[in-house]
Amino acid sequence: MITFEHTIPETTTSKVYQTIEEWLRSQNAKVKQSQSPVFIEASHGRGLQPMGWKKDAKKTIIFNIAQQDRNVLVRAELKPAALNASDVRSRIDQARANWNELLSDLWYRLGDTVNPPVDWEISLKRGKEKIYVGIILTAVGILASIILSSILGIVVIGLVVVGILSIINGAMNAISARKRLAQQRQAQ
Repeated sequence: MITFEHTIPETTTSKVYQTIEEWLRSQNAKVKQSQSPVFIEASHGRGLQPMGWKKDAKKTIIFNIAQQDRNVLVRAELKPAALNASDVRSRIDQARANWNELLSDLWYRLGDTVNPPVDWEISLKRGKEKIYVGIILTAVGILASIILSSILGIVVIGLVVVGILSIINGAMNAISARKRLAQQRQAQ
């Protein structure tokens, strides 16, 4: 689950609730449950999106709306569909950035223009770490398969597969982070 919180100044929960409902309709989201003016749960995205971190992937969005003096706190919790949960966990920074972009239109409609950034340097570092772990696991698996060509071969093959998957996942994270860093540098 990824959570975003925004404080909207000088408004009421009723106005915020109506704006969220309008935004959900514009996104073709289906409201599952609601309790005006403090809670909305909606289903968003298309079911056939295999990459769960994308903006249009199937997810549940839960909005909790609370009045705080003259301001309103909006807490949006986004939960990926069960089939996409592991994808989202492995690419959490990409999911946070994409879903932040998705919600940016809503925050703009509510009068907010500042969105919390994702630290792409840290994401790039994590991606590289996954690549190194994958290389090590693959190397250990290959060496062990050469030395132990017996029943342990199945375990060794598992190490090789996990290592290769880690390399691929880390490379995908690193590539995404590099692209986002390049976009940020161009924007500055």
